[in-house]
Amino acid sequence: MFAVLSFYFLRIHNHLYQLNFQLDQHTKIHPSGRPLKAFHRSLLNGFFGLIFCFISIATVNANPGKPVISKGKSGPNRSKITWTQNLDSTLYYQIFRKKTGGSFQFLDSTTQLHYVDTLATAGFEYDYTIRAVDTLGILGSFSDTIQVVPNRIWWVDVVGVDSVFYGFKDEPFATVQFALNKLVAGDTIILKNGTYSEPISINKSVTISSQWLLTGDSAYSNNTYLDGNSAHRILAVQTTGSSKVNIQGLKLTRGKASKGAAVRASLSASDTLRFQNVQFLKNRADSAGTSLYLEGSNSGFTLVQNCIIGQDTGTSIIKIHGSELNIQFSTIAHNKLMGLLDTAIIVEGSKVNVSNSILHAVTYHHYPIRSVASYGSSQINVTYSNIYNGWSGTGNIDAEPEFLSGTFIPSKLSPVIARATSVSGLSKDINGTDRPVPSGSLPDMGAIESEFAQTFPLIKFILTDYDTFTIILSIWQPEFKSKMFVEISDVNKNPIKYDSVSTILGKYGYTINEATLENGKYYYFRVFQGETLA
Repeated sequence: MFAVLSFYFLRIHNHLYQLNFQLDQHTKIHPSGRPLKAFHRSLLNGFFGLIFCFISIATVNANPGKPVISKGKSGPNRSKITWTQNLDSTLYYQIFRKKTGGSFQFLDSTTQLHYVDTLATAGFEYDYTIRAVDTLGILGSFSDTIQVVPNRIWWVDVVGVDSVFYGFKDEPFATVQFALNKLVAGDTIILKNGTYSEPISINKSVTISSQWLLTGDSAYSNNTYLDGNSAHRILAVQTTGSSKVNIQGLKLTRGKASKGAAVRASLSASDTLRFQNVQFLKNRADSAGTSLYLEGSNSGFTLVQNCIIGQDTGTSIIKIHGSELNIQFSTIAHNKLMGLLDTAIIVEGSKVNVSNSILHAVTYHHYPIRSVASYGSSQINVTYSNIYNGWSGTGNIDAEPEFLSGTFIPSKLSPVIARATSVSGLSKDINGTDRPVPSGSLPDMGAIESEFAQTFPLIKFILTDYDTFTIILSIWQPEFKSKMFVEISDVNKNPIKYDSVSTILGKYGYTINEATLENGKYYYFRVFQGETLA
């Protein structure tokens, strides 16, 4: 348009020049005595000025250019669009939006080069277009449209910003509580790796997890902490009915409170509280329920699945009153209680189901402490679990868990290996290892699956004058014959030798013929399955 106006401007300029030249050639005198040429020249120059001003205004105020939307981004109940700047007299931009099947409606105006639509709803498809408006109110052309579908995932990072326009994966909030205050019941909060040292209050349905929830990678669950900093409770949950709170793939550490240092929850009717792939570590309560203090009188339900509760200190590790608790494939060990009469789990007027779990190594000054105490009209069911002092129920054992030193990992000597039962939907352990290992064998008790498929009780024998000692293993599963090994240990259970298993008379067996063993001394013999001898 500027080129067209410039062309006509030059044409007018030439005509005026020619008129001035003709006036120079025909000078006349006006009755007032002034030269007629000067009068006409003044008139023409004034006209020339008006034309110039008109052309200048028209040139400057050409329609603003068409904006170009460069990016559309999905966020939690929000969308964000970004566009490139117009290099003209644009004063601001108008944003229009429509749902699929609807018509465009004016949404808002901004002088920025981006816009966050906080009125969007997750799951709907939204089309956006924008246009520029210049200083005189002249409207530009609409941009091409871009479609965005908001989601229900709020992102948090320790280096984020607590702003209403944030919450995206690449523009996260800084704190969990800020996200909780913004979300709609049923949304999800994903925490990036880091340590979040803040007291958190939950009063609505929500899922809070590390990026483990999206990837299944334990590198996220092992490096994302909710930390009480040895100063405050980590999670306080108080819901009002039919709420579903899920805590997944996190470490809850160093919580401190009189009751429920890691979690204190008050559940109403039909409320569900789930902990999956969570580690409760180094929490301390001066009173009851160091890791979990659960209360309520309306049959709320709590699930602890694929979890580790360890290195806690208190008068009890879990206390439950007036609700229901299910513990599955979890390890509760290496905890310390404050008194000799304290109990790991206190059950008051509640129902507790424990399966495929380890509840052991709970001590008071190195003295083992009873595992469960029941008060009132409580119901406790324990199956396929290793529980200190034993408990009546199918598949239960009472034996030292035999963890690898300083860990919650069963050693190859552990009696929990291949003692659990398969559960539909639980195909991974807390570290993401397949359960069971190898496929087709029985899973292990506890949160961590061993690399070994099966182990038999230790066989204690005394070496006689005979230089061989043969044990026939007729009960072995033949499909695992390529992964069968034996271990010989001294009387203190220190391994001396590992070897593979040979076949004797069509059955699996092993012949001990070891020159380093001494006659008249006791040794232990153990058979196990695994991928390697290591």
